[in-house]
Amino acid sequence: MKDLGLPQLQPIPLMCDNQSCILLLKTTKDHKCTKRIDIKYHYLWEKVARLKIEFKYCPREQMLADVLTKALPKPKHHFCVEGIGLTISNPIKDRDLLRYNSHRHTHS
Repeated sequence: MKDLGLPQLQPIPLMCDNQSCILLLKTTKDHKCTKRIDIKYHYLWEKVARLKIEFKYCPREQMLADVLTKALPKPKHHFCVEGIGLTISNPIKDRDLLRYNSHRHTHS
């Protein structure tokens, strides 16, 4: 947020479908099961500790970002598109609408 020139008033929520991962990030990183975790992942602990990000649980079926990362069945695609507020554009319909509007304005 700082890079965008905006103040960060609260942690940025990141949705995650792995409850074990969320629990691990909320606990101290000095746990015996975290010994072998690659150093690059310690970055997340730091951001969570500094209240820059927070991980929230979201069931896999409700993960809206899936539409941006993978091919989906049509019902799931529409669920995600509507959930994040995208609109589906129809190039042929849009072209016809533009023609209709430009024709109306030139013949008025």
